[in-house]
Amino acid sequence: MSLAARIQSKTLAAIEKVGQSGTLTIPGATYNTDGSVTESATSVTVTLGGPVTDQKRYAETGADTRVTATFYVSASGLTVTPTVASRITAGGRTFSCYACEPFTVEGTVVAYQMDCGEVGT
Repeated sequence: MSLAARIQSKTLAAIEKVGQSGTLTIPGATYNTDGSVTESATSVTVTLGGPVTDQKRYAETGADTRVTATFYVSASGLTVTPTVASRITAGGRTFSCYACEPFTVEGTVVAYQMDCGEVGT
């Protein structure tokens, strides 16, 4: 087993141990020849590490004040790729992703860090 596979496996185990179940929704759109847009979204059930409260991290730097929480999602078995504008629903709360960063080892994504802001319940 490669180093990346071992880290990916351990990351998944850690998130499953302390995380919570949630839904990751990836927005999608198809641009039609008549100029209209057909929107469709893909939702998958994931185990989320978080939410980790990050208001202080962003407030101290004067950076994006919309970010109120960070979630971590293991890439192991994930069938979609999280992006900016993805949504996370967990614990009856809905968050919109403002920044998404993959963590890689030896060129393999092992997890995603998603900086999010709460947008509803």
